[in-house]
Amino acid sequence: LSDRGAIALCIAALSCKCPEMRKVAVAALGLFLRAIHSKAAHNLSKWNVRPQHEMLLKSVQRGLALRRAVYAKANDASNRIFVPLLPPVTALFLARASLILSRPGDHLYPAMNGYFLRIADNHGAFREVNGLPGFMSLYCSSDANHEYNKEERIWALQLLKDGVKDGYSFRIISKKHVPSLLLTSFEILSVHSSDNCGEGERKFILETIQSMLENCGPIASTHLLMRVGILSWLKGFLVGDNFSKSLPTVFLRRSFLDLCTTAVRCSFLLNIDEADKTSLMIDASELAGPLVSLCAETIVEIENDENLSGKSEPFLRAACNFFHNFAEGPFSLNEADSMSNSGTILADSITVISFAQKWDHMLAYDLVRALAALPVATYDTDIATAKEYIAVILKFFLENKRHDVGLASQNNILKHATSLARFFGNDLMDNEIVKSILACRRLSLLAPDGHKVWIECLKAMLGQHDGEQKVSAMEIDSDEVAVLDTRKMIILPSAW
Repeated sequence: LSDRGAIALCIAALSCKCPEMRKVAVAALGLFLRAIHSKAAHNLSKWNVRPQHEMLLKSVQRGLALRRAVYAKANDASNRIFVPLLPPVTALFLARASLILSRPGDHLYPAMNGYFLRIADNHGAFREVNGLPGFMSLYCSSDANHEYNKEERIWALQLLKDGVKDGYSFRIISKKHVPSLLLTSFEILSVHSSDNCGEGERKFILETIQSMLENCGPIASTHLLMRVGILSWLKGFLVGDNFSKSLPTVFLRRSFLDLCTTAVRCSFLLNIDEADKTSLMIDASELAGPLVSLCAETIVEIENDENLSGKSEPFLRAACNFFHNFAEGPFSLNEADSMSNSGTILADSITVISFAQKWDHMLAYDLVRALAALPVATYDTDIATAKEYIAVILKFFLENKRHDVGLASQNNILKHATSLARFFGNDLMDNEIVKSILACRRLSLLAPDGHKVWIECLKAMLGQHDGEQKVSAMEIDSDEVAVLDTRKMIILPSAW
């Protein structure tokens, strides 16, 4: 049973919130300890790891006794019998340690055996119940063998990823500054690793941080977003051309996108005061622009390398999941903030939309709605690209067949086109774009304030501003619209 993981299962059960389950687990561990002390066990030559199991079980037994004594003294309940609740990360460490001690040939056996042999206080009682047992010694190992070092770090990361599943465990690791240590380790690996070296370990770090955000509730979100500043940290890898070295493969970039998605979603859900909320939303929107460029460059790599074709759809869906936060979340953008130094580059946006359209038209439409909620780079002043981009998003507006999308969200596309028209001015004047806007009229009017949104978009595209004199007219019938002079102002019938 011990070889098949029965001891590990019983130790892991000590993190169960059901007190009866913990009592059963302790009873089973007591029976194992009794069996280890039996004469039959001493005469069994095949059970050569019996001393290690005995060392571990006695350490856990004495550690629980100490915890029970501390609890009884604090609560004045000396006669109360109960089994202390272990944090999931602690119980998982002890459970996996028992499995390693059952295999003397395991590379981690010397490190794990040494850990328990070094416990001297209280006759070897396990004391790190509210600590992070073994993590620092394994993750910061100084073994001369680099492969062993890497294996120990991966094991420690796996422990965090699988064991830190609630706020209780996260408090423990945050006191040890583990989140900051992981981010620093990722930076060091990104700088010193060549090509794909260390890719698996970097991916593990990203997945571990993502798991903390997803499973540890507001405690982890507040710590990572407000204190550690993970949104700014993520953006730091995307500034300039750094991501080509920091995130060299599609495999790693997809994990990076998944972490960005989770971080932005948590920032929108965090219950904090309005000023901090606004600051987080600005950080989230500033992350979007560089990510569009990352996606565009990755798409070019995928299209130029047949070996990467199998990774294209998973990467695309990871990208769309990130931008979906802005299409459906509470994020809103004032027109004054529609242009930004860290905004999206229109050429890159076109590349990503076109690639998405090849796989799934509805996925591409959701992407367009998300991009419409984000600022555009102020230095992106190419008129031809701007015209192409506006034509693309208006085409998606007209071809929309989604009935599960809010009409107000659809009209954000027109608001986005309005902001671009006002930024570029009369240079953006184009008959085909004006005709597309006119064709959007019926669909836009279905939404609240749709009439106003459509009018503003049309006026902006024609270069007309409030208070200017209207010098020409437009002929309208039920089926088609003829623009008499798109370079002049228009008079719209009052019925519109």
